[in-house]
Amino acid sequence: MKKPLLLNLMLLPVLMQAQPHHDSISQATLDSIDAKMKLMQLGAISVTAPKPVYSMTGEVVNYNVENDESMEGLTAWDAIRNAPTVQVDAEGNLTMRGSDKVEVWLNGQRLGVSGEVLRAFFESLPADAVARIEVIKNPSAKYMVESGTHIVNIVTSSRLRTSELWIVGLSGNTRPYLSPWASYVRNSDRLRFNVHLSGSHSHGDDFTHGDAAMLSPTGDTTSRYTYLSEANRARYFGNLMLNLSYKIDSTTDFSLMNWTMLQGDYDNRTLRSREQWDYLPDTAHYRYRDSSDSRFTTLGGFTNFDIKHRFSQKGHNLTFGGTWNYMFSTNHMLRQRIIDLAAGLPSALHLDGFDRTSDSRPRHNSLTLSLTYNRPLSDADELTLRVGGTPYGNTHSDRSLFYRDPVTGRHTVSDTLRNAIADYDNRSLFGIVGWRHEWQHTTFSLDLRGTMNWLHILSDGLFPDDTTFRFFDLEPSLGLTYRTESMHYFRLNLSHSVANPSGSDLTLSRQYDDDSYTVGNRSLRPSYTERLSFSWNRYYETFGNVSLDAYANYTTRGIESVTASTPVSTPGWAASSATPCPTTSPARSSTA
Repeated sequence: MKKPLLLNLMLLPVLMQAQPHHDSISQATLDSIDAKMKLMQLGAISVTAPKPVYSMTGEVVNYNVENDESMEGLTAWDAIRNAPTVQVDAEGNLTMRGSDKVEVWLNGQRLGVSGEVLRAFFESLPADAVARIEVIKNPSAKYMVESGTHIVNIVTSSRLRTSELWIVGLSGNTRPYLSPWASYVRNSDRLRFNVHLSGSHSHGDDFTHGDAAMLSPTGDTTSRYTYLSEANRARYFGNLMLNLSYKIDSTTDFSLMNWTMLQGDYDNRTLRSREQWDYLPDTAHYRYRDSSDSRFTTLGGFTNFDIKHRFSQKGHNLTFGGTWNYMFSTNHMLRQRIIDLAAGLPSALHLDGFDRTSDSRPRHNSLTLSLTYNRPLSDADELTLRVGGTPYGNTHSDRSLFYRDPVTGRHTVSDTLRNAIADYDNRSLFGIVGWRHEWQHTTFSLDLRGTMNWLHILSDGLFPDDTTFRFFDLEPSLGLTYRTESMHYFRLNLSHSVANPSGSDLTLSRQYDDDSYTVGNRSLRPSYTERLSFSWNRYYETFGNVSLDAYANYTTRGIESVTASTPVSTPGWAASSATPCPTTSPARSSTA
């Protein structure tokens, strides 16, 4: 640091000559003084220090790309791949700490692209256009994102006021599989817009075969079988993704996101053959062939919108949002069974051929709304209040099955046993209270969620059901994070979650397959899971990120599956079906 140059100006004393005294006048003569000032030039002092490539500012880990000499001549995508704790796969998807809930921002606003489009967008920018990349693992309320979401914010060195990108691509393999896609991205100060359209077509053949034997506890062979399966499938897929973000003014933003998918099989044929030998307790030998020809179409997706208003830049904000999920599907199948051999069959086992068609039309619709309010209580504390619910949620299933009429040759004989219509209506109301406290390098968060769920089962058929269930759940969670200046990051989480049984888990209506039926269980109750997780990671400039994750889960009252045996025929089974049906064990699979 340069020291100030002090110039000292010395005033020499004035020499005065004394003259003889005269009454009339006194004189003083001032000798001329030649004062010279000499300037001394000091040598320049320069103080330098290396600019850090990685640094931490509060909850933000900064990767200062402009200080990283290794990024010279590379792209912005290379810089993102080099950001601490960020993992990128071959398709361009980002994950952090194993979580895929990662939002990519550009200059403080969500970019809204992912995958191949994200990669192509940043590959079109040089690395020197990026000043730094901010990695935010545990964002506070001022970022206005959902809990558990991570943020990667790319800050450009010279702000991109307007950027535009067209991308087209084509991928494929020898299966054969072909997938064309196209994207358009536009970013400006107020409007961010992108659309991605992709499709694919595939065609494949599969062939499987095998054999197996069943043994008794004493080692005797009770039965053995062989099987052979051939499958041919032609499938198509279409995908449309739309993102729009508009800055209404300096304090209010609007965003809209839509994802729609169309897929189906238009030529799906399967041929299966099975031959079985039974030895104990009865001797039997039978052989049959099953064939199916099916096609299906599914249209589904979701639409999400958010209106965000900032009262201040310190975390005082309000968000209103909603999500509509939808799915419509049609399935058509022709199935045939031909009996080649049926010798020594026990009376309890019916084995008959069939020729039938089945049509099903499942669909799902739900609407969820939420209102979130964040308010700082102090410089270190913030409060989050969130209320919302699902005013409408419906899952509908509709199955109709018809056998071939031997007289007309058409599939007109109805199978009343397997034809059924069911609706599961779900409604909910929830409230969340969250508190977050920050010290210099430590963050503590506590959340409590309360949810009231209503489930209404309405089914028609031989076994109707009209029942409403209510569940009230309390789910607390707490988190603790600690960061150090040397890039150590510790995180501890403890949570309690509740899983309620679904409508298919609780219904008393029976759903019949060829060889078994499934039915719900009224005794099922919600299951509880306690989760404890701990993680540590440290970013080393020499070889990247090193992490350690440990977790423990403990679930109570959880039921994975229930199987019950029925030694006698089900009342009304054969009478309600167009053809005899086998009587075997009903099975019930449940995740509740």
